[in-house]
Amino acid sequence: MDRPSPGAQALSPVKQRLLEQLRGQQQAARTGTPRGRAELPVVALNAEGDRVPFFCVAPAGGSPLCYLELARALGPDQPFYGFQSQGLLDGKPMLSSVEDMVTLYLQGLRAVQPAGPYLLGGWSFGGIVAFEMARRLEAEGEKVALLALLDGGVVHADKPLKLHRPRDLALWLMILGNYVSKLKPPTSYEELRVLAQWVGVSLPLSPRENLQGGVASQWRFIRRMGHDLLNAVQMFTTNTRAGSRYVPGPYGGGRVALLRTPQDVHVEADPLINGVRRYCTGELEIYETPGSHLALMMDKDQVEALAKQLRWCLERAVAP
Repeated sequence: MDRPSPGAQALSPVKQRLLEQLRGQQQAARTGTPRGRAELPVVALNAEGDRVPFFCVAPAGGSPLCYLELARALGPDQPFYGFQSQGLLDGKPMLSSVEDMVTLYLQGLRAVQPAGPYLLGGWSFGGIVAFEMARRLEAEGEKVALLALLDGGVVHADKPLKLHRPRDLALWLMILGNYVSKLKPPTSYEELRVLAQWVGVSLPLSPRENLQGGVASQWRFIRRMGHDLLNAVQMFTTNTRAGSRYVPGPYGGGRVALLRTPQDVHVEADPLINGVRRYCTGELEIYETPGSHLALMMDKDQVEALAKQLRWCLERAVAP
């Protein structure tokens, strides 16, 4: 099977509007331009529909834009909100612990939906944060009807990764490299622009924008790109470290669905499956979902397959 390429289709008007909105937020953060009320960390990927909203935490890159295709595939009647990492676009300090992220995200959650039952989820690192959100809500007496772990979640590690140690850093880079190696390079500037937005890097609408502005414009673009790239690396590293330091506790709330890619789903030593089984003490369902870890959000066919499974889980969770 060919490696997946992100953003293979032209941007829809909804996607274009959302990208430009976040690009404006990014520019305001760079220039210190005030934006009125304090920005909440929740991004409406689909605010329409009459179903119970689904809230999904961004992966380590910090941006929920990776869920745009998933939100579309779930259907226009399924409201979908993503949580964006503080510090990615808003110029605020990055949060270094999962617990601090949860405190912030619950504010955004309740601004959209004041009371449960809640539908939570997260892909990759986002699954860790969503897990702790579910634990916090349960402790506060709220109902979480579904916690959907999209090839992510909690693991039990006697010796968690510490990225300041050369051996652990090398292992982490090897894992990351394995994921990236399964990606097909962007085949157009539009695909590159979409992928860059996933990690908080803002590219112009077309390459000609920089060429037409002269030397001063090109220099500003280079400085902005340098700033965005450094910020993206710092965001990814900060979130990864927060995940490696997180110590999970038991969760006995509502239904938990782990949607796991197939390469490890039948392996008894799979640390993700074993970790979720260990800490989720209530109803747990494990599904095999097609594709590889990154292809879940990057390959259209695999996004569609994931959406079909996830929609079924969402409907069951809120059925009378």
